[in-house]
Amino acid sequence: MAVLGLSQCKKKVPTPEDQLPAATQEGRHIFGCLVDGQVWIPNGNNGTSNFRLTYDPGTAGGSL
Repeated sequence: MAVLGLSQCKKKVPTPEDQLPAATQEGRHIFGCLVDGQVWIPNGNNGTSNFRLTYDPGTAGGSL
């Protein structure tokens, strides 16, 4: 009977989207994105911000 019960357990394989930080509107200073389908989350800290984003709509149709 125990074998039958254990055979019914299935682990959910996490998708890349499941590994991203939750979206907030609280200013929690968290960031993550998918790059070519792979999760990218900045980490580490050398005393300054560990990520910086800029967007220039005038460069090559938009540059991030």
